[in-house]
Amino acid sequence: MRGEILRILLVDDDEGDRKQVLRALKQTGLSVEVVEVSGMDQAMDACQIKSFDCAIVDYHMPGQDGLAGISAFQRQFPYMATVMVTGQGDELVAAEVIKRGAGDYIPKEQVNVSSLKRIIEYVLEKAAFQEKLDQQRNELQNFSRVLAHDLKSPTRHIRDMIGLIQEKMAGQHLDEEIVQYMGYVCTAANTMDALVDALTAYTKFDAEVEFHEVSLAECLTSTTALLEGDIHRTNAKIIVQDLPAIYGHEPQLIQLFQNLIANALKYNEADTPTITIFAEEEDGGSRIVLHDNGIGIPEKHQKKIFEPFKRLHGKDSQYAGSGLGLATCKKIIERHGGSIFCQSTGQGSTFILTFPSCLASPVAT
Repeated sequence: MRGEILRILLVDDDEGDRKQVLRALKQTGLSVEVVEVSGMDQAMDACQIKSFDCAIVDYHMPGQDGLAGISAFQRQFPYMATVMVTGQGDELVAAEVIKRGAGDYIPKEQVNVSSLKRIIEYVLEKAAFQEKLDQQRNELQNFSRVLAHDLKSPTRHIRDMIGLIQEKMAGQHLDEEIVQYMGYVCTAANTMDALVDALTAYTKFDAEVEFHEVSLAECLTSTTALLEGDIHRTNAKIIVQDLPAIYGHEPQLIQLFQNLIANALKYNEADTPTITIFAEEEDGGSRIVLHDNGIGIPEKHQKKIFEPFKRLHGKDSQYAGSGLGLATCKKIIERHGGSIFCQSTGQGSTFILTFPSCLASPVAT
């Protein structure tokens, strides 16, 4: 970073506070070029004219919402590092917006040469890392799309050829083993297609998405509608108690519950499979508990089940699957800043989802 000229946008309606930050910036030893503006409208206009490496934004500006300003920067300029300057007592608000994607924050009373230099270097490194991570994620998604196309083309060809063979030999007496072997080939091709689809879906959950306030109760309503056929076929009961709203991505949360409930129905031999979903209070967050009366999971496997392709039952067992369902659940919950783990005593299984406090409460405005 030494020797580079850093373009910094300073957004604050108070000229005295701007001068304090500007003075500290000049004493950091960093090569900086600073543009000062007094509001978010001017800041957005400035960003249209030139690009900035970092924006330092005051939270308190008359008639303006600092949180909304940071969010606007994140949407339009995702790789511009951002620092929010807060007054005394605003740290919780600042921490909230940081957890949504901003770089860092600094209380006004802590604006000095060493703290400002440290924070700027940190947010610049963080923004550069995020840009590299997104680039690698996009490359992975492009690769998975190409791979899915290239892998499914041969399997489609295999099925077509088997179909042509069956047409050619229609009406002829075929050896029973030959008929059985052709069935095996078609089954293998279908299994390959299903696996490719599962892998493609698994990589999609790394994509960047916008988070909003989401009702988990509504997510469960959508999930049970999607699984209505399976629920009816198995004579299952889904009991959903009061659930909170969290800050998240609704399609991914629906997929999360869909995978968990589908698993609970699949690995269940009860006459009436019963799944109960409820919330528990937790310091610093929220817990969502999903309990079923299925076949249970041995303790030694309760961590392994969240690893990709880890299946407890052989491919020839009655429990078919790709081995990516729970791995996808883990990926989704971690994207939401939480965690997932399993408990089982041999009589049913309990999956516990945790969400941090900033995601288990209404969005601050």
